[in-house]
Amino acid sequence: MSGMVAGRYNKVLGALDKVEFWAMRTAQVLLVVAVLACLLAPGAIAHAEDGTPPDEAASNLVAIFARLAKLFINVMYGLVLLAFAVGSVKAGLGAQVAQAFGLAGRVSMEMMSLVGGVVVFAVAIMTLPLANMIIDAVSENMFGSGFTVEIHNPFAP
Repeated sequence: MSGMVAGRYNKVLGALDKVEFWAMRTAQVLLVVAVLACLLAPGAIAHAEDGTPPDEAASNLVAIFARLAKLFINVMYGLVLLAFAVGSVKAGLGAQVAQAFGLAGRVSMEMMSLVGGVVVFAVAIMTLPLANMIIDAVSENMFGSGFTVEIHNPFAP
């Protein structure tokens, strides 16, 4: 590969890496906001009314945590989809650029990156319903059958 072609190719890949970096940084910020909401909101909501008995406030707090856990799983579905979309676009564009510059080895590397992204996406989509089942089982065994918040896999038929 000549120096000029390699320089242009690396410049294009550098731009794609910047897009991927900022998309992942945005996903991290959204995750931090979701975690902070899960940690800070329930206490204020459980004692929303003055004179609420402690037992009722505690049961409200437990119900809120169960709902927030389900909301957190829904947020994770979105973040997994975002990461998959950005990674697949980056790998696809990287493969096209490598092919345009005549770099067969880089095309193979980008395609393997794409296949790895698909595998990680599939595992993440299979793991999130498992977490949902665990939350249901724990809340059922510890607190009775009072929590029936349903979330659905957006990718299921």
